Amino acid sequence: MSLSSNDWPDIAEPILMAHYLERLKQYVSLIPVLFSVQKSTKATETVVSINGMGDFQQFQGVLEEGVSPSQGYKQTVSHTEMGKKIIIERKLWDDDQYGIMKSFFSGFARSAKRTREKTGFNVFNHAFDTTYAAGGDTLALCSTAHVSSVLGVANQSNYGTSTLGYDSYVATRKAMRAFTDDNGDIFEVIPDSLMVGNGNGEMAVVITESNLKSADNEINPINKSWKPQVIETVQITDEKNWFLMDSQMRKDMLIWLDRIPLELLRDKSTSTLALVMAGYYRCSNFFNDWRWCYGHNVA
Repeated sequence: MSLSSNDWPDIAEPILMAHYLERLKQYVSLIPVLFSVQKSTKATETVVSINGMGDFQQFQGVLEEGVSPSQGYKQTVSHTEMGKKIIIERKLWDDDQYGIMKSFFSGFARSAKRTREKTGFNVFNHAFDTTYAAGGDTLALCSTAHVSSVLGVANQSNYGTSTLGYDSYVATRKAMRAFTDDNGDIFEVIPDSLMVGNGNGEMAVVITESNLKSADNEINPINKSWKPQVIETVQITDEKNWFLMDSQMRKDMLIWLDRIPLELLRDKSTSTLALVMAGYYRCSNFFNDWRWCYGHNVA
């Protein structure tokens, strides 16, 4: 029985789909590591942060008021559509003797994953400006002028320009440990995650893995007590930049919303001798507070 022009896409589609999904599983993504990945059911989402609650008071027969939190920053987030299509001619499918079509779809899957990674890392690659995203205080993720929503509480900074090294790491850790909430109370930040670009991978290992911090046999407290998880990635476009983070707070404050997860679609309306496949996803990502992160924009 001969294969008609209307039948061959139905045969090709499941073969290519299976190969595409197989390749997607093989590509490691940092998005689930860095972001709190959640589903969205709306065209836009409104997110509200919460101010600090203040301290408990001594009970003297009546509970003191003032423990209830107040509303902090408010943001409205819109999703972005992303997609790409490919067209496979019938004769290319018939004449493919070397698995080129499967390799083609491997590249298509790699492109989809790479684009999602770039989408996520826009938060870090534009951490020092607001061209991609701004926080609830309308400032960049890393800024010298983060304002409190409580009158009278001083501005704070999580922006640095120091090259990654032992001393700059320790100074950054100390600065993060001194972060306060909008009421001025210590925020209890635990810097336990160090993210670097391709150019800082070796230095990150030296800082975190060395037992000694100098030739004078001084112990390295970073290795002994403060050892962070090191995340080295080529997705940081300026390889000199680096970020120290609180991983638990990051999961609370750095959000990825999947309105439509990454999917592969077939255009069944075509009557030509070509199979049209499209990749598509719709998502948004944002940070609703900055205190989980301290970034260095190194010249």
